[in-house]
Amino acid sequence: MTWQLGRTLLGGSRRQAFLDYAWVAPALAAVPKPLRRSLTLRLLAASPHYFGRQWTSHYPGLSRRAVLEGELDRNRVTRAQICDRLLLPYLHPTMSVLDFGCGPGFLAKCVSTHVHDVVAVDISRGVIACARELNDGPNIVYLANRDPDLGLLGDSMFDLVYSFAVFQHLERDQARHWLSELVRTLRPEGVGLCHFAIGPPELSPTLDPSRWLDRYRLRFNFYAMDEVRRLLVEAGASEIELRLTSDIGTIDDDIGAQHVAMFRRSASGRS
Repeated sequence: MTWQLGRTLLGGSRRQAFLDYAWVAPALAAVPKPLRRSLTLRLLAASPHYFGRQWTSHYPGLSRRAVLEGELDRNRVTRAQICDRLLLPYLHPTMSVLDFGCGPGFLAKCVSTHVHDVVAVDISRGVIACARELNDGPNIVYLANRDPDLGLLGDSMFDLVYSFAVFQHLERDQARHWLSELVRTLRPEGVGLCHFAIGPPELSPTLDPSRWLDRYRLRFNFYAMDEVRRLLVEAGASEIELRLTSDIGTIDDDIGAQHVAMFRRSASGRS
């Protein structure tokens, strides 16, 4: 009960930017290193994003510490699967890669072993601090971006951009805007991969951030197949292909039952 109260106090966000607090990084730095991992896991558990099975029957009879370690391992395994089964065919040692909505950095860490460098961006300052603690690497740059665009990144910077478990939490106008920003950062003929939840849009629950309780709930939006294609075309993408993730590889996560959009930025740029 005590930690669930703490989760309520820490996790709320009008912008779905859970743990977006400037004090997280200095708080982690102030804790003795042997205790930092435990605090990092408990902070991540306060968000509805990352440790989604912690309150389920997935870990019967285990201590709180064991549950969080189990969720840590599960995240590492599923992100390694995404890297190896979905992204690896597109990766090359000379590549610069953008991870949009990186969360705690599990996928960025996996990808970093196959490319020249990874820039990993998230809206939450707190989760970026946790990523640096759990998944740092010599060729990874973690950036907290609370701006309404990716202005901190230049045009045509990346050979590959990807985003998983992000667009399902965005409204339609946000999705259109951020897809446009991702295409802008792609080099000519660069490749993009973005995960979407395809389904009847009318099933998407409505959240009102002005309602106090809705600040602690995770928005989940379904998109129609044609809608995703239209959004990508409007963003300037070309050679768009939408595939069921399970047709590419097995992922032991919700992403495994959803879709991935693959696209390129043509040499002419935005259409």
